[in-house]
Amino acid sequence: MSIDTMSFILGGLLIAVALLGGGFEVRELKIPSVGRIGRLLSFIVGAAFIGLAVFFGLRENEEKLSADNPPAVVQENDDIETFAKTEWLTSAQYQRAFDKQVQDGFYPDIVNGRCENNSDQFHAKWKSIPLGARFISHHAMTKKSYERKASQYVSKGFTLEYLTKFKDCSGRVRYQATWLKGN
Repeated sequence: MSIDTMSFILGGLLIAVALLGGGFEVRELKIPSVGRIGRLLSFIVGAAFIGLAVFFGLRENEEKLSADNPPAVVQENDDIETFAKTEWLTSAQYQRAFDKQVQDGFYPDIVNGRCENNSDQFHAKWKSIPLGARFISHHAMTKKSYERKASQYVSKGFTLEYLTKFKDCSGRVRYQATWLKGN
């Protein structure tokens, strides 16, 4: 049983004691009657355990998305074979390719990164920018930068189109994301 599940169960039991005042049995577990102070403390500690359960659950989910795992695809890619064959570029080369593709009316639908031969590299699958749509895309962002930009763009009506992350050659986790608005 995971720590978040145990914390949630213990927190729920303590809150039940706080609400019911004790004086009951659950199988072999006997809960004695408690006074007002005991009920209040039981409620506070129970709420703290449930808070821990939520914290550990969120932390566990974040660890599942660790950079050691393959990139997480937010959008399904029907053309994965073609995408897998695209050329890997250094950050500067990718930026030049990005600028050219945008000028030609395309946006990076999918962006991946990797560390190869001590060089951070990126590649993308490009799509035509939908009529009337706008996009924003960033690569090699830190977690803090990604979270700040995501909050900012969503508040302006953009929708996250794609998100992936990888460990760069310095061992830091880097994020690639594309947001789209309108179409």
